[in-house]
Amino acid sequence: MDEPPPAPSWRELLVRDGIAHQSKVEIEDVWSAYGIWPEDYDRLVREEFWWARFDCKDGPCAKAYHLLDKIDFGPERVPGRLPHLDFYVGGHPGDSSHWVEAKDELSLSLLQARLIDLKMPIKIAEGT
Repeated sequence: MDEPPPAPSWRELLVRDGIAHQSKVEIEDVWSAYGIWPEDYDRLVREEFWWARFDCKDGPCAKAYHLLDKIDFGPERVPGRLPHLDFYVGGHPGDSSHWVEAKDELSLSLLQARLIDLKMPIKIAEGT
């Protein structure tokens, strides 16, 4: 299982994500979204938040989920010509991780062919 890199400070995360956090309105928006005030900006992001974000957004499985979810694979009425992909959100109650599974090696091959057609420089690798 992949693990997130070390957590940044809230300030580093806000800057990295392009979230304004200087004005009174921006500070209140950050409070609404993350529950932190400016005096906490230099503290490390909470571990629970950081792991959840990795599982839902920043980790390799989540990135694959969000990328593949946006790709048009063509008309579904052509049997055997589309990769069979299953998209998952959470494997159990309280889990919000995102991932994609291909049904078989043919699906992986069809997926790779579609990525090549779209000129996306991504090489499919079978994961665990």
